[in-house]
Amino acid sequence: MPLAALHEERRKRAEIEAERQQLREQLEQFQRAIQQAQAPQPPDPEQDPVGYLSFQNQQLQTQVQQMAEWRAQQERERQAQTQYATLTQTVAAAEQAYRAKTPDYDQAAAYALQMEDKRLSAFYPDPAVRAQVLRTEAAQLLAQLVREGRDPAEGLYQMARNMGYAAAAPAPAPPAAPAPAPAPAPASAAPTAATAAETIQRGLKQQTVSGAGGSTPPSEMTPEMMAAISDPAEFNKAWAKFAKAARR
Repeated sequence: MPLAALHEERRKRAEIEAERQQLREQLEQFQRAIQQAQAPQPPDPEQDPVGYLSFQNQQLQTQVQQMAEWRAQQERERQAQTQYATLTQTVAAAEQAYRAKTPDYDQAAAYALQMEDKRLSAFYPDPAVRAQVLRTEAAQLLAQLVREGRDPAEGLYQMARNMGYAAAAPAPAPPAAPAPAPAPAPASAAPTAATAAETIQRGLKQQTVSGAGGSTPPSEMTPEMMAAISDPAEFNKAWAKFAKAARR
């Protein structure tokens, strides 16, 4: 990941800087030896006191200049370390925030690094050298995004998309369970014996009240007989006959 690349780049820089420091010390020792061999001998203070004082003053100025250069170099290194630590913290915070809203950020960052490694392989066949170049490029890119005031994580994600990265399509949601089919309307049930009997009794009562003299009209069907009919169609026929007989 980019933050890991920054850490690795920092470690590599520390190793390289240690090697450079060692080489500088060796070079300085060699230069001092040459300078001592080639350095002009100071004038005899008793024979040439003015020349001796001038020589000492020149040597002092040279030492002051070298000390100033050394201090400037140390300050540059300190500032570089401070900037690198700040960059690392900024990138770490940006990645954490962007990862929360972009779950595939790590996949996109890995894709971008893989594509850049593939591109660099044409120029740096040695994997170790290529890895060093890749880490340096990643650190420079992230530092540039931060200097421009951009989100380094978002910038890297967009770079991955420009390289052809596409987020995996989310898994389709399972189909919703079909709604249960409505229960079919119950067929017209045949009237139960009690219901049929009650209906017939009400019909007989109405016919009795409306009949002459209040007598019950004759009928070949009795309520009990009709109540025993279970077929609705047969019941309707029987009821029609019963009613017709009652009107006579």
